[in-house]
Amino acid sequence: MKINEFYKNYEFHDSLINNIKFNQEKGTLSINIELCNYEQKYYKEGDDEIIIIDVIFKGCKSYDSLVGELDAYSILDTVLNNDNQITFNVLDDFNDNYYELHIQADSVEVLKVK
Repeated sequence: MKINEFYKNYEFHDSLINNIKFNQEKGTLSINIELCNYEQKYYKEGDDEIIIIDVIFKGCKSYDSLVGELDAYSILDTVLNNDNQITFNVLDDFNDNYYELHIQADSVEVLKVK
């Protein structure tokens, strides 16, 4: 899906980032997230409240922030900058540091891990 569709379809507030992998050679960025499923439009009573997903940005033209294992990095909000660029505003809960993850890509895929 395109980034603007992704932005409209998912709510990331209070979800946690576990890991970020950027493969510049392949042009892919993968973010493993503990998603607050109960915040999603499609959530129904009885569904899992928290799910693990991989968000994979393909044709990633630019990414300029964190990589590797992260511990308790909360997503505060997301901002759609244009049709193919999104920013995740993130807080490192343990160290009270704020980060912006700027991502520009052709498309994004969401895979449910657990």
